[in-house]
Amino acid sequence: VTLALPGTGVGCWTLLVLAVLMALTTPLHANVEGHLTKRYSDQSVHGYMTERTCWWNEVCKEEFQNLFRCKCPQFSYCRSPGRYYNAYCSMTDTGYIWTQLALGT
Repeated sequence: VTLALPGTGVGCWTLLVLAVLMALTTPLHANVEGHLTKRYSDQSVHGYMTERTCWWNEVCKEEFQNLFRCKCPQFSYCRSPGRYYNAYCSMTDTGYIWTQLALGT
């Protein structure tokens, strides 16, 4: 006995496999509590005090400063809990993200 949707020729197992694949490959945009992740990107700061790469979890931008202290490593973000806080290099892309240009630009 073969189960199929009438008039389509598509079996139920095929639809089940497609549904599972779609569920597994769909990105999740909510955290554990089910709330949407809030993120804001700020591009107002241009330039660096020193042309060097920060350490992980180092302060990359001090509050109320218009220059970055250092450039965060690749795959890291210069992030803070809000606009008027120190920002640290982090792999987490939530919160207030300060967009950093390449060194020397």
